[in-house]
Amino acid sequence: MSFTTHAPAAPVAATGTGLSPLAWFGLVAVLTAACLAPAVLNGTPPVFTDTQGYLDNMNRFRPSHMRAFGYGAFLRLSGGLWSLWLPAFAQAVISAWLVLRFVSLEAVRWPPRWRGPLALLAVALLLAGPLPWLASWLMPDLFAGLMILALLILGLHWPRLGWPERLVLVGFLCCAGSIHLTHPPLLLGLALALGALALLSRPVRAAAGRLAAVALLAASIGAGGLVAANLVTYKSATISLGSPVFLFARLLEDSDVPAILAPHCAAGAPWVTCRFLDRLHVGADEFLWFPNSPIREMGWVEGFYPEAAALNPLILKEVWPQWLLATVKRTFQQMVTFRLGDGFDAEGPHMLATDLPRFGLDWVVPLMTGSRQYADGLLPWAPLALADALGAAGLLAVVGFGAWGLARRRPALWWPAALFLLLWLGNAAVISLAAPVHDRYGTRMVWVAPLLALSLGLRAARPGQPAAAPWAGTADAAPRDRLPTSRAVAADAGTGWS
Repeated sequence: MSFTTHAPAAPVAATGTGLSPLAWFGLVAVLTAACLAPAVLNGTPPVFTDTQGYLDNMNRFRPSHMRAFGYGAFLRLSGGLWSLWLPAFAQAVISAWLVLRFVSLEAVRWPPRWRGPLALLAVALLLAGPLPWLASWLMPDLFAGLMILALLILGLHWPRLGWPERLVLVGFLCCAGSIHLTHPPLLLGLALALGALALLSRPVRAAAGRLAAVALLAASIGAGGLVAANLVTYKSATISLGSPVFLFARLLEDSDVPAILAPHCAAGAPWVTCRFLDRLHVGADEFLWFPNSPIREMGWVEGFYPEAAALNPLILKEVWPQWLLATVKRTFQQMVTFRLGDGFDAEGPHMLATDLPRFGLDWVVPLMTGSRQYADGLLPWAPLALADALGAAGLLAVVGFGAWGLARRRPALWWPAALFLLLWLGNAAVISLAAPVHDRYGTRMVWVAPLLALSLGLRAARPGQPAAAPWAGTADAAPRDRLPTSRAVAADAGTGWS
């Protein structure tokens, strides 16, 4: 396995900046295979209860009321109608490519003789964490972390990328914006935060402004695609017809909704909700998913969403401070909540085996009943404690390097950390607006933290100037403290954001 000594000064091809093409493709192959290992162990790609809705979207190729259409479209376009292995393979390849592209670009800053061992260490950190399990899982959770990687690559290494690769990464972000309902608001929030950062911090002004534009574009196209799909299918210009129902369920848990609606019901309001006020003192998950929930008698999501959309403003007018305070509390709770294994139990394959025949997907049933997950035998093989420990350590390290970078005025440290932490905070906040706290919502992003922490640690240990900087002749040509102030900042960043 050979490694290049110097990065080229011009934009480079996808296979080689800090790693040789042979090393890069070899590691991509290893990581792709590792990301399929949980599916091989299971006998078929693992599923979750929500997978049922995405497979229905795939089969009928139309949006549902409760799921983002983008992931169902991905399943279909990647071959899910022929075999569930094909979308799992596509997810593994995309994951391996983005991870190794990030590693290869970061490797320019590393001593040439250490690039091989450090790249192997980066891959080992990922293999011991949640990535292989998320990549083989037929759920959109994987793509939240992949969006972070794409944004890090664009935010840190834009000058080293040719225009074709820039367009591919931006296109990936635009497609990923439609894969989960939380992605458009997450990208929009990131765009606003980066726009503010561009105004406040001169060292990262160009990079933050550019990335804000990319995030805004991805949010707009992702949301626009979801709106267009619902407009064509249901004649309703909305990202999700189910969102009002999810918010209504959230308000049930955060406030006394029956007490608010009771006077209106007594005055003759024609709401179906009025017939079930005595059964609405429940939590969000209980209202949405439990068998004894009144939502089934209220018309389920398809029938209840117009009334939920009308009732939510009335309820929020009375309880918005209480709801907002509960949202803030949930946000902080979600930020420290993650655990590999949430959703990998037997409930998913049992539900799919029972329900999918009525969706015209009979061929999925033997895959579910024959899987290790169906007998609750998959989770014992997951590295739960190790993955969670790595995630926690990586998250703490990113926070620590970011704080140190701010204190030392080193954008090379605080800018990548800030980008990750803004997405981490945004993810928790968006989830908390209308959903309960769950481990899987944190796990879908925390797997990136150990990889980023390793990168930041190497940036901290080797703050010199990489060869790809437009003013540099050789890698790490001059110590940071010997450069003029403006160049010191940009050289330390190593990303050409001037």
